[in-house]
Amino acid sequence: MPGRVLLTGAFGVGARAPELPAKDFNAAQVGGTYTYAADFLNRPDFPNGSTHGFVTHMERSFGNLAYQEVHAKDNAMCYRYRIEDFATGTWTEWHHNWDTSNLVKQTSPQDDTAGHVLLAGAYGWGQGGIVLPEGTDLNTITAAGIYRVNSGLNIPAGGEFSPMLVAVSQDTLWQQIIGYSSGATYTRGGVQTLDGFVFSAWVTSWDTSNFDPAAYQAALGFTPVQQGGGAGQDPNKIYIGYENASGEIKIQVDAQDFGRLWTESNFDPAAYQPSLGFTPVQQGTGAGQLTNVIKLGWTALNAINVTVDASDMGAMWTDAIGAEKVRGAIAGFGAGEVGTYGLFVVVGGGGVAMGPGTILAGGSLGWANTAGMNYGAPAGTWVLQGASANSGDGASYSTTVCKRIA
Repeated sequence: MPGRVLLTGAFGVGARAPELPAKDFNAAQVGGTYTYAADFLNRPDFPNGSTHGFVTHMERSFGNLAYQEVHAKDNAMCYRYRIEDFATGTWTEWHHNWDTSNLVKQTSPQDDTAGHVLLAGAYGWGQGGIVLPEGTDLNTITAAGIYRVNSGLNIPAGGEFSPMLVAVSQDTLWQQIIGYSSGATYTRGGVQTLDGFVFSAWVTSWDTSNFDPAAYQAALGFTPVQQGGGAGQDPNKIYIGYENASGEIKIQVDAQDFGRLWTESNFDPAAYQPSLGFTPVQQGTGAGQLTNVIKLGWTALNAINVTVDASDMGAMWTDAIGAEKVRGAIAGFGAGEVGTYGLFVVVGGGGVAMGPGTILAGGSLGWANTAGMNYGAPAGTWVLQGASANSGDGASYSTTVCKRIA
């Protein structure tokens, strides 16, 4: 408790350390140094077989964190901790410390013994690669690593004095050289046989340093068509090929078959016209005609309607509806409107007799009856439909029928 005097041996200090309570690592609740033996519960297992040693137990004052560190026989060490209090907390697994007794280093840069610790320069990492002696045959380099290739055998042109990466997978391997002066990549593979590794030929990867597509187009003998990339075009793959069975060209997009292309050899518009059942009328291309789209259709008003592009031009006049349209139009005319007729007395014109077709202004006429009485001049321009003596006196023999033309 706080304030009490410590005696020699308290918490294992200054005397022999006591055993862990209940011979159980999980039972410790008071900080201090303890001993343990092989029969203690929840003790750590060491690879070297140590079963005896000391354990230091530390407990936070709040009781929500504890830590144990073990110093076993033969200098093996490990530790663990517990979060939360003694009643509800759970201890972690034991974590073992590495030291000179259990840490084994590589004996060489290519030592691949399981459990050995990699050193700087292992497999050529971190120290400029494993330098191959002059005259080395690359067919003998079958261990994984990074190498500096000097002059020797089975080296691709441009690969001398360059780094090489070797990757090994059981009985196969892969060698790749990056040319130090060009950046070009040279690669080959190998497979292990009873007689040793057998290698493929070196291949050079194409990149911007050694491949220009434009320079190879001439060798095609034609100008290629780019697939996709245009406005509204998707990157789907397009296939075009010749079908021997039909002698025709077929087209396919991804996995969808679009059938045969129509060409001069398999499509003659004239041969398909009879199947229409009528002779089609060509739209546009005539003298003075534009390329606007013309549409004809029957309406609910029992008439053929005409639309040019998006403009409604109204109904077409035919024998069936023309007379009715004319009668309706005439019936709607008011007296004296353009296109109507009237009985007039000629009151101007210099007293000269006039015949049909003579054009007079409205001011030279007067609305009349059969007695030649003048009821006032009409508006507009008129043409005589009969004859007039045109005495100028407004007599009945100067009366005639006229049609308004303007």
